[in-house]
Amino acid sequence: MVDESKLSLEKEQMKELMCTVAEYVSEESSAGIVVVDRDFSILWHSKGFSKLLGLPSVTGKKFTEFLNREGKMDIPRPKEGEITKTRINLVSSSGIPVTMSAGIWVQSDWLVIFLERPLISESSILNEMSKLNNELVDLTRELNKKNREIEQANAKITALMNTDYLTSIPNRRFFIQMLTKTISYSKRHEMPLSLIMADLVHFKDINDRFGHEGGDKALIAFAQLMVDSVRKEDTVARLGGEEFVILCPNVCVVEAVQCADRIRKVLKEMKIINSHQASITASFGVAVYEQGDTEDDLLRRADKALYKAKEGGRDRVERY
Repeated sequence: MVDESKLSLEKEQMKELMCTVAEYVSEESSAGIVVVDRDFSILWHSKGFSKLLGLPSVTGKKFTEFLNREGKMDIPRPKEGEITKTRINLVSSSGIPVTMSAGIWVQSDWLVIFLERPLISESSILNEMSKLNNELVDLTRELNKKNREIEQANAKITALMNTDYLTSIPNRRFFIQMLTKTISYSKRHEMPLSLIMADLVHFKDINDRFGHEGGDKALIAFAQLMVDSVRKEDTVARLGGEEFVILCPNVCVVEAVQCADRIRKVLKEMKIINSHQASITASFGVAVYEQGDTEDDLLRRADKALYKAKEGGRDRVERY
């Protein structure tokens, strides 16, 4: 049986509460005010609360439905008539969390929750996300720049590792790498491959006569002559000292011999060291790749052909 006197009292208390709320802030205010019972069912709320959630009237719903974590909200219980400050984390209709500074006021069996202001509003969150996105773009741009710088630095390091410091042509390290690749390609496609090995004649005498500066000029001029005398797909390299090689893919031994002899003749007529008529010549040995050859096999035969040219009087071209 319903106790009519108790029910009347509760209604009167509710009326007094609403009056107090109305005095605190009008219903048209942008502030969020919510009145809930012991089970957190919403008995009344201001329009400001609806705007915060982006929803129409939510009277009758559970206040805990709008929290950004599951379970019953851990709301502090101040003494009746007192207001306790706290923070409440809500989730709007768009799914964005909004942290509010709140005051909790207990009146009889009801709690009045004053949501004073958003600590993190939707707009501020979006602004923060935009800011973070811009920072991410800047960081990505900076990272890409650093990566390009690293790539360029690595390219320079690789170039230095693969280039002869004096003549600026590939060194022995790079040549061996190219020799391995070219042999593999020639074997796979059954294409001819020739190797020219060259050596400046009596290079020690050049150094003794013109000094090391003169010797360096002779090496540089010889290297440039060979580069200018071959195709782009050929590889000219300095093996060390006064010894050079030319790797000629898809070139038969006859064509390689002709190429070496052209270089030999031009070198003999060149004025290299301070316009002196220095007799600078070179010997050449030519070998062709044979199926089953290793890098050492081809190099060994070219070296034997070069030795044959030196034994035969130098300033000449011999083939293995």
